[in-house]
Amino acid sequence: MWFFYLIGYVLTNLLAFGIVGIVGGLTGSDDFQAYSGLSRRSPALGLAALVAFLSLAGMPPFVGFVAKFFVFSAAIESGWVWLAIVGVLNSIIGLYYYLNVLKYIYLYRMENQDEEQHPLPVSRPVSIGLVVLVIGILVLGTLFGPWFGVATKAAMSLF
Repeated sequence: MWFFYLIGYVLTNLLAFGIVGIVGGLTGSDDFQAYSGLSRRSPALGLAALVAFLSLAGMPPFVGFVAKFFVFSAAIESGWVWLAIVGVLNSIIGLYYYLNVLKYIYLYRMENQDEEQHPLPVSRPVSIGLVVLVIGILVLGTLFGPWFGVATKAAMSLF
């Protein structure tokens, strides 16, 4: 189970930090305002950010949901119900912050400027990497059964 969580966590964080790095590099800023109108400036980058942040928040059908579900289930089965409750509460708090960034991406507009005049160009290799990560997050989130079995066998072979 921890191996599956690790795979999901790595994929999701690579995507999230990749987007933060791309936007920061292209805009020269890491402030929330740099993300204003991102969905109109670069729709693909906005969609990738949506997938990354909703997966980090633990929303279905993304791998973050499945991973958190397994972790919280394991905590409850081990008698650590209070820890699962703390984890769920932390997930809710995290959701607030992830939705705050998505609010800038989808709802806010650039001040006094037309977003279409300020596109964020992403190179083909970077785009391919982002697409692979998004597909991985969706595939592992929706078809987790077989992948979970493979991850479990891999983890068991380590011990």
